[in-house]
Amino acid sequence: MNGLRLDLPLFLNLLSWGDTDCTTHPKIHYARTALMVSKELPSIIARWHQPPCSRTSTHHRARGGQITLERFAFTCVGTVIEKELDVIKDVLACPKEDLSMEDLTSLFIEDLILKLSALGFGGTPKFWSVLLRLTRTERQKARNTEKNPDLVRCFK
Repeated sequence: MNGLRLDLPLFLNLLSWGDTDCTTHPKIHYARTALMVSKELPSIIARWHQPPCSRTSTHHRARGGQITLERFAFTCVGTVIEKELDVIKDVLACPKEDLSMEDLTSLFIEDLILKLSALGFGGTPKFWSVLLRLTRTERQKARNTEKNPDLVRCFK
């Protein structure tokens, strides 16, 4: 890279569709595809988010790309959830003429839960996963194997 006067950020930018020549070059295309589908990519990104700390270090852990990656992840999650909610907006819409006491009390929460948590068309599995993550910790998940937190997610 020194011979080409490239530093790592510039190299990664060029590799990641940042240059027309790199985008069309077959060898670079193959290498980029291999990285994007590799099983190592998630752990690489995790280490960029929170670099490992050496056992002998007395300094605080390096921040790495934590702030940038969290901002990026938040944007991605927001975009994905907005798309899922946009798909189901008609299902959840309630016309003004249906706002009678009978219509409001005939709503079955269980049906709503099934619709929202369903995989495929009409469901919001990623949104549901975020709600699940927010309503119970890993310790609660391990401890409460019999409880179903779906109703908690609907009313929290």
